[in-house]
Amino acid sequence: MAKMLVIGDTHIPERAERINLEIEQYLRSNNFNLVLCTGDLTSAKILSFFEDIAKTYCVLGNMDDLDLPTEIKFKIDEFKIGIIHGDQIYPRGDERKLLNKAIENDLDVIISGHTHRLSIREKKIHNKKVLLLNPGSATGVWSGGNASFIPSFIDITTNNEKIEGRALELYGKRFNVTYFSFIKIT
Repeated sequence: MAKMLVIGDTHIPERAERINLEIEQYLRSNNFNLVLCTGDLTSAKILSFFEDIAKTYCVLGNMDDLDLPTEIKFKIDEFKIGIIHGDQIYPRGDERKLLNKAIENDLDVIISGHTHRLSIREKKIHNKKVLLLNPGSATGVWSGGNASFIPSFIDITTNNEKIEGRALELYGKRFNVTYFSFIKIT
């Protein structure tokens, strides 16, 4: 069982000064095993902040000047998980292309960013289910696409062949929480 934070697109300090205090308090008060980051941190300081929370897997965003991989693949419990920034997908966030990338890489979960819009989608193709996750932007900043401007991130827990998650969006000082679950087809 693992508790993971899925987060990205902070763009600090270019587009935002810092992560909102309510989000920072939430991140520090939870016992995450892993941080899965979609990139566009734009600062090594933010990467260090995430590494202080838990072991961090972070990919290179198109605005980053950091020494990070462009893709990460790993297995946890029964899930094969991949992380990309998302600038490899055009148009931004195209679900069909994300699904194809997941199938090509034999992934159960593909995590991407770049859109700055929270998205949780479960897709089925050829008797395989794939979970597409996009945590949006942790700071709610603008993007070159259709950003939501709402700070957001995702908190997931794996347990063998099931993922239970919460997508959190910050409105003022309060979180709007959306719950979801994903069961792997075996």
